[in-house]
This record gives sequence, structure tokens and C-alpha cells, in this order.
Amino acid sequence: MVERELSVGQRALRAWWAVVWLATLVLTLPAMAQPCESEWAEGLFGVRGVDFSVRALATFDDGAGNALYVGGQFTLAGGQPARNLAVWDGAAWRTSALGLGLDNAVNAMTVFDDGTGEALYVGGAFTTADGIAVNRIARWDGTAWTSLGEGIGSRFSRPEVFALEVFDDGAGPALYVAGEFTTAGGEACTSIARWDGSTWAPLGAGLGLGTDEVFDLEVFDDGSGPALYAAGRFTVAGGTTTYRVARWDGSAWSPVGTVTDNTVYALAVFDDGTGPALYAGGQFRVAGGTPANRIARWDGSTWSRVGDGFDSTVRTLAVFDDGSGPALYAAGTLGLSGGTRFNSIARWNGSAWNHVDKGLNDYVRALATFDDGDGPVLFAGGDFSAAGDVGARGIAGWNGTAWSPPGEGLNDSVRALAVHDDGSGEALYAMGDFTTAGREAARGFARWDGSGWTPLDDGADEQVNALVSFDDGSGSGLFAAGRFTTIGTVAARNIARWNGDGWTPLGAGIDQTISDLVSFDDGSGPALYAGGNFTTAGGVPASAVARWNGTEWAPVGAGLMGFVSSLVVYDEGAGPALFAAGGFSILVPGAPNNIARWDGSAWAPVGGSLNGRVQALAVYDDGSGPALYAAGEFTAAGGVSAPGMARWDGVTWEPVGPGFSRPIRTMAVFDDGTGPALYAGGEFRAIFGDFDYIAKWDGLAWSGLGTGMNRDVLALTTFDDGMGPALYAGGALTAAGGVTSGYIARWGCIAQPCPADLDGDGELTLFDFLAYQNLFDAGDLRADFDGDGALTIFDLLAFQNAFDAGC
Repeated sequence: MVERELSVGQRALRAWWAVVWLATLVLTLPAMAQPCESEWAEGLFGVRGVDFSVRALATFDDGAGNALYVGGQFTLAGGQPARNLAVWDGAAWRTSALGLGLDNAVNAMTVFDDGTGEALYVGGAFTTADGIAVNRIARWDGTAWTSLGEGIGSRFSRPEVFALEVFDDGAGPALYVAGEFTTAGGEACTSIARWDGSTWAPLGAGLGLGTDEVFDLEVFDDGSGPALYAAGRFTVAGGTTTYRVARWDGSAWSPVGTVTDNTVYALAVFDDGTGPALYAGGQFRVAGGTPANRIARWDGSTWSRVGDGFDSTVRTLAVFDDGSGPALYAAGTLGLSGGTRFNSIARWNGSAWNHVDKGLNDYVRALATFDDGDGPVLFAGGDFSAAGDVGARGIAGWNGTAWSPPGEGLNDSVRALAVHDDGSGEALYAMGDFTTAGREAARGFARWDGSGWTPLDDGADEQVNALVSFDDGSGSGLFAAGRFTTIGTVAARNIARWNGDGWTPLGAGIDQTISDLVSFDDGSGPALYAGGNFTTAGGVPASAVARWNGTEWAPVGAGLMGFVSSLVVYDEGAGPALFAAGGFSILVPGAPNNIARWDGSAWAPVGGSLNGRVQALAVYDDGSGPALYAAGEFTAAGGVSAPGMARWDGVTWEPVGPGFSRPIRTMAVFDDGTGPALYAGGEFRAIFGDFDYIAKWDGLAWSGLGTGMNRDVLALTTFDDGMGPALYAGGALTAAGGVTSGYIARWGCIAQPCPADLDGDGELTLFDFLAYQNLFDAGDLRADFDGDGALTIFDLLAFQNAFDAGC
């Protein structure tokens, strides 16, 4: 109820309050964001697809809305643990509700109502569902798993379910289950059985000999009434010779023509404009005595070919309307059809086979239509890793014009990150092994602006190790370095510059791998320094370190004998100097230092050597002054025990906590609101705390970031993406703190808006008061500032308190 009737005193108070506001018209305070704790961002970078193979797809409303259920043989879906079954709701993967999942492959799924409500029935090779014994078939009602009696068994071999179909034989709808088995619920049932919701029953003498497989079931009316059709590898149905396709009318089996010379995997009913017909796909070459390469049409009396067919397997069939009318989609491996190659999927419009974009790059096992609210999409599941030009692991959707995998993020490793402004505002740039970013094709190079990915020009033909933003005198550019010979369409030896539109090489480049880049002014002007495992730069001898001034390369003194992994600028008190670390000696072979200082004129060791390779350097002030941190595979620094990490204050080395048993690959300094801290990422696991692959050092102790990552972290950088400053981590990870993250993750606070900044301009002014008063006078409950469900003078006071506190 809105209570806006104010007493005379209250109205006077409000008038006085307004006068005070008018008198403070010039007052402007920053609208401070509400405090919050840092966390891994959820929903930004969901991983696409599954980590192995998809075999079955079905749409089911589990109580939370229609969703696409994905079954097969996999352990991850969208980067989250998922044992052979997962749920895609159109926006995110849901796996936790399924409990422990299924202990072996899922081959088939369908929805059936046994009289107690619709449920999803799942068949395959599994024996347990969320730890419950189910024996190759199970029922999921959206909240719990149940078995179907004793399930499926076999006297001869390991039983398996391959097909499920709902059919009414006149006695009411029932679930028909087919595969390779000899018993169902303890009853003799050869390769096919009927479940009515409480009991199992055979279908006559069944199909095959108990060792033959039935791969698909389909209901089709050939003009004499609906019947159940079965397809597979069998040659006997109900004791009668029946080659690979058979018809069950509810009481007896009969052959379907003189069918095929080889296995039939799939059946589908499709009307090409001449009436409904049954289509069969598989490995056969002959149907009804007629040549029919892997696909044929049964009209109720005869078999006929479907175009030129294919020279390789058809594994699954489905009908889908992409907006231009229903069409039959065939998928498997396919291959050539009349001299034209089809990559694993093709579309039959009733007269010709057509491409589905560029197809899929490996075997397809399942097709199903799902509408996530944006219109129907045909989903393909299988063993592929790309759909068209888009990376898609095991599953991808076709909307009639383009392929898109479920999820966001990147589809493979990130190796380098940098923040750069190309003139359109600061953004985060990523380079690595990925081929998609968001839902677009991206060849290893993409831009994240805080809300979406933009694929850029092609990345490098091999590996990028470092990215840095630097103005070499020709304007700010993004420099990429690593091990490559071309980047985009440009020949470039291991280093190149991105100007926002394209790549340019840096002279003749560098002859071998570059590991790191940093900008440094040695007194002769800012320059870009490169460190790595090389011997020449721009054709000039340069051992492990080289300098680019914007026009030419130059050596850095006599260089370093070995390789450089990391570069950083640090001031020990006598002015900034360039520090290099890796695996090298200074001029003296056999005397490794692994870290050195360049002051602009000469190289010098840094307080004695580090006794192993160094992978990363960073400068961090823990409150006692800036210090240089080195991390790597060493166990001692300057003779002091320091496993994996050490701190140099300009005078002495000291360890950083108890150390690390596995290498740190990258470090960055970030303030999450509790003060600056040093963040380390790499290959390490939780040996002295609750964290994996990433950790935070506050100057006193190490702590975790949630539960850390599930795989290596290779790059760290900070970036304000519009939601507030954040730490971005890239690498081989697919989960961060249990949150799905496709090879990149965001750690930080997502700032909440200031409740008193009603016009959203980032400042508290008279206009916010006027906006609030308008809401209040209109009886708009958005003005209920104290949240009691009524508008009173106390809301005015609560608003003023928030304003006075700067939120």
C-alpha cells in the first residue's frame, strides 16, 4: 500500500528539505559504488560444448522450463563436471541437478508419460544413475532418478540400449526399448521390449539372435495404420528372415521389402511434397534391389534412392524447418554425393542435397530440434570440434543461416593478455590457440570490451607469448611476440605491431622465439625491449635481449648467454633499470645467474644467482616499499632457500612464504578493494592452502581465490571492463572457483549502482533530488527508499542519508 498522506509538519519538513537542496545546487559528490566482495564472474565465459562425444539429444521440460538434454560419453559440459548427461537451457549449462550423472555412455533419450506425468527416459551402457542401480535404462522426472524394474540384461554379452520410442499399439501408449540384450526386467526379450510404466513385455520373438543390434525405432503409417519400425544390424524378426528393417503392428513382425545389404542406423518420417515416407540411413548400398547409397525412401510398398546418396555412413536423420519449409537433414560422415563433398551433414529439400554451411569436421551421431525462446534450432551432436568456421566441441546449433555452439567464452587456450586503446576505448585483447570468441570465428586474436567479444584479424600461425601496448613514435600500437612466421596475412618473424586495422612487421624481426616484451627508457627515449631465445634482431647480433626504438633493432650490450623468459622495469633506489630473468649467464659460460640488471650501459648480476630457471617477474609494494618478485623452477635465491619464489628489495633476497613445488608462469598486481596484492598463476596445486593454479600474496600470507582454477593459468592482467576494476586470467582453464570459464576468467567485484544516483550520471546533484521527488509524488514504489512497501517521510530521510554518505 502506498502511504503518501503527510502531516502538516511532515510537509513543512519536506519543503525545508527542498530549500536546503536548492541552497546546495552547486554541491556535487561522486556517486560511490556499494562495497562488495571479489568473486569469479559467472555467465561471462561459459565453455562451449562437451569434452568428448555426444550421442543423444532430447528436449524435456524438467520443471524449470524447456531444456535440451545432451547425452553421450563425456566428463565436462560447459567446463562443469557432467558424467555423460548435461542440460542446456538456452543460456547456460546445468549439470548439478543431475547428481553424480551416469556411470557410462548415454545412447538414446525420449520423453514418455507412464500415467504419473512426463519424464525423460535415458538408455545406454550405464548401470547407475546418481549412484542408483538402473541397468542401462533410467527415468528422470526433473528431480530424481528411478529404475525401470531390473532394467536390461544379456546372456551373451554386455547389454546396451540404442533406441527408445513411444508407440500406441492399441492398448495405450508405451515405451519401446531396443538395443543389444536378451532380457528386460528379467523377462526374455530379444533386442526389443515394451515398458508400460510398471512391467516389461517382449514383442513376439524379438529381433535378431540376442547378439544383433537394433539402432533406431520410428512410428510410421504406410496407409494401413501406424506401426513401429525398427532398424539395425539384424536379419531375423519374429523368427522370420527380415533384412535390417522390420515392422511391428502390435501383434506380429513383418519385413519391409527386401531391404538392405548392410546396417541401417537411422529412420525418420518426412513428406517431400508427395506424401509422408519413411527414410532410412546407414552403411548400405542397396535397398529393395535398387542402388541407394547409404540412404533410401520407403513409401509403404517400395524402396527408392534419395538423390545420389553418399559414399560414407549416414548415422542420424531429422526433419527441420529453417524458415524455408521442412527439410530432411542427414548426418554422419557422408562424404561425396554425385561428386560434391558434404562434411558430415546435408539437407534434402525433396529434390536435391544441399550444404549446411561448411558442415561439421567430424562424425555426427545425433540430431534434435530445440527452441530456447529465440526460435527453433537444429542441434547436432557427435565427435566434431568445429561447425562451419566456429569452434564447437561435440555439439552445435543450426538456425538455418549459421552455426553456433552453446555457451560463450573461448574454445581453446589463452596465452597472452593486454589492455590496449585502439582509439575506440580501452579493451582487453587476447591471443592464443582459440578459433572462436563468443559465438564468432576468431583465429587466435580477439577483443573483449566488457560485454562482448569482437574477433579481429587472423592471429599468428604458431604461438604468441606476449602482448603489450606501446607507442613507438608512430602512435599507440599493440605488439605481439612469440614464435611465428606470419600473423594475419603478413609475413613477420616472431614479432609484429597491430594498429587497429592490420599487422605490420618490425623490420626483419627476430630470428627465434620471443618470450616477453616491456617498454623501458634507458635515458635515450622510450623503447620496446624483447627477451627470448634468439641470437639476432633485425639482422644484427643480439643475444637473448634486443631493443626496438620504432625504426630499427639494436642489441642490449653484449646480451645474455641463454634465454630470457621475463622482463620488468624496477627501481632499486638509483633510478629505473631493466631486469631480465630466465636461464642464462652473463658472458661467462657455465656460471648461470638467471637474473640480471641493465642500467642503460651494462649488465650486472642481482645479488647472487637464482639456482634454477626463472619464469616470471613482477614489482609489488607490500607496504614496506617496492620490491622485485621472481618466480620459477629454482629452490634458492642468493644462497637463501626460496622454493619457487623470492623477493629482492634491492639489497637481499628472501623467500615468499613456504614456496611452490610447481612453476609460476605469470604474475600481476591487483587491488580488489582490500589493498594491492600480488597475484600468481601457473601450474601449481594446493599444497599449503585451498587454491589451485592461482593465488594471492598480501605481503604476509598466501590465500586462495575461491577454489582456484581447474587447469594452468598462463596470463594475468588487470582491466576495468565497466563493471569495475578486475583481474583477468587466461590459460588452459575451463572453470574458475567452480564457475564455468572458457579459457579466460574474471576475478573482482561487480560494482553495484549508487541507490541515490537516480539519473545514473555517476554524480550526486540536485537532479537526483528532483528525480526522486518526481517518483515520490507519482506514488512510484521505486521511491520506497527504506523498503517497507510504503512511501512516507522516512523515505525522504533515507534518501538524504544515502546522499550525505555518498552512497
